[in-house]
Amino acid sequence: MIFWIPCIVLALLILFIFTIGKRCDDDLRSCVIIAACILTAIILVSAIGIVIEHVGNDGYIAKMQTRYDSLLYQAENLNVGKKRLADQITEWNEDLANNKKLQRDPWVGIFKANIYDEFEFIPIELLGGNK
Repeated sequence: MIFWIPCIVLALLILFIFTIGKRCDDDLRSCVIIAACILTAIILVSAIGIVIEHVGNDGYIAKMQTRYDSLLYQAENLNVGKKRLADQITEWNEDLANNKKLQRDPWVGIFKANIYDEFEFIPIELLGGNK
């Protein structure tokens, strides 16, 4: 949504320039043209950000999957470093919850790759039931 608002405003400004702007004074037309140029720059920077966020997700998914598998294995099989492991699992769950929420946000969701539904939360209860 936050990406599309400048696009809509830019379209309206361009429409203004080519229709009503011909009958307006030069100062108003100049201001509208400057505003259109600024909005164009904002849209281009946003589009580049979207592309950067969505390119190369396969590597990031592999990294996240490895991290998930490692934490899950440690929680199920190891008895050492429970405090540190609990902190890492908590950090994983917090990051995952945040990213899942952001990718569904109607305002900024377009800037977040839709990849976090592939991962699950790690139950912290696994630390109490080691083998």
